[in-house]
Amino acid sequence: MFHYLIDKAQHKAAGVAGKAGMSLSVLACSVFLSSFAATAVQAQVSGQTACDASCLSDIAKTYMEAIGARGVPDLPAGANPVYYTDPYDVSSIPWASRVYFTEDQVPMMIGDALWGSLTAYGEDATIVADAETGGVAWFGWVEEHGNPSYYAMRMKVEDSKVSEVETIVARLEEPGLFSEDVKGRAAYAELMETVPAASRSSRERLVDIAHGYYSTLQQNDGTLFAEFSDDCSWHENGADVVASVPDITDEGCGHLFEIGYFKPIDRVRDRAFPVVDEERGLVVAVSTRDQNNNNVTWQTTDGVERKIDDVIYYSHSRGAIELLKIEDGEITAIRSVTNFLPYYMPSPWQQRAVSPAND
Repeated sequence: MFHYLIDKAQHKAAGVAGKAGMSLSVLACSVFLSSFAATAVQAQVSGQTACDASCLSDIAKTYMEAIGARGVPDLPAGANPVYYTDPYDVSSIPWASRVYFTEDQVPMMIGDALWGSLTAYGEDATIVADAETGGVAWFGWVEEHGNPSYYAMRMKVEDSKVSEVETIVARLEEPGLFSEDVKGRAAYAELMETVPAASRSSRERLVDIAHGYYSTLQQNDGTLFAEFSDDCSWHENGADVVASVPDITDEGCGHLFEIGYFKPIDRVRDRAFPVVDEERGLVVAVSTRDQNNNNVTWQTTDGVERKIDDVIYYSHSRGAIELLKIEDGEITAIRSVTNFLPYYMPSPWQQRAVSPAND
């Protein structure tokens, strides 16, 4: 069963546990559909007691087809395509009786936000499915009125019906790393190769390694709680994280952790690992990073004085849905879709995991 891993000790130390003032009144999004269209996906799932990886992938595709069906109509030359009225149709999606939906860590109704602004999406996405948890994740790109963004979505399927949808949209205008080659860098086909049997890790070990990545990232001082391959690569919103550091060249992403480059990140909270693919050595990891920026300078273990980016010198957080590739017990690749958030913004998913009665 999919669950959020909540590190109580870390939360307590960070002042999160027991803080009534940080509680969030969570909006439960209920979708009641009296009938469903006779789609291929519904025909597939109706005849089986469990939804396998292929079934989960098809449901994710059906979801994206539905959200992408509202393309901008042909307009006269010079017309502004900001507003259009093509209705969206959610009946093709096999919904559960109650659905919890968020975009950029805000709970909302199905049909809000990206459902209205999306005008195109890339079908050449990376899909990772986990029949054991009923989780499926989609990494790709979307366009809102011609403006491309990185897009990550993870979905929970129970009894062959969608009960949860969590999305992150990383847009160019937000502070932080961002490659403008969105359509060329939003999918991760290079990570989808099967890992040789002798180099695979168990589900439990894969999650432990992913958790170790987050523990290494948090208050990073050079101590490693996970192992990284020498050629480990890390892309965040398409941008090469290692290449973004001016004086670091020809190093794997593990080198940045070894020198304590991410020291300013105070905590990595609300960690979750909803999708695991043992055969491909993949883990979908979800988290929120907090950075208070009390100090704008620090020294890494290599003796270099570092300085916070002038653009984001103030306290802030980042939501993240990431894909980790693990082989021989080492992280070989990290692909992150992150978005900018107000500092210490609560996660509705963590709140829901602690108090499901809020639904």
